[in-house]
Amino acid sequence: MFGIFRGAGIQLRKAEAASALENLIKMQVAVGNLEGNPSQMANSMISETWAQSKKHVDWRKTERPHKVALVALALAERIEKSGENDFSTLGYGIALGTVLNTAYRNRDSFNFSRLDDLMLSKAANTQTKEVEKLAGRPIVEELKSILAADKGGNHES
Repeated sequence: MFGIFRGAGIQLRKAEAASALENLIKMQVAVGNLEGNPSQMANSMISETWAQSKKHVDWRKTERPHKVALVALALAERIEKSGENDFSTLGYGIALGTVLNTAYRNRDSFNFSRLDDLMLSKAANTQTKEVEKLAGRPIVEELKSILAADKGGNHES
């Protein structure tokens, strides 16, 4: 009997995470960093992450992850699957940065579990690796010089 409710709780958690992820993807589609149907992309990513995590975690015997941790892990896994020259990595990276910022700013109110902390840590490690990959690219150096000039008060009108 309780298994039915537990299964419904799992589906609810996945739906909450997919909805949050869909909103992040919509923002990236709107600015041209991602292409596709945000709802389909979000549902697919959450389903893939959940299925992958079932190899390591028995959801019947542990807490379900917080939706923020699940979204962060789904984005990190998508970034890891993307090729180095895949432009979508930028959109997923920006979305992941947003999620991680939200997670750490609201850490106390979200009441993350140990499992959530592990998921967020994995996502943060992925984000760090991606930022480090970008550091030496010529476009990054060009952007740094533009930003430095902008800080110096050189505004074009």
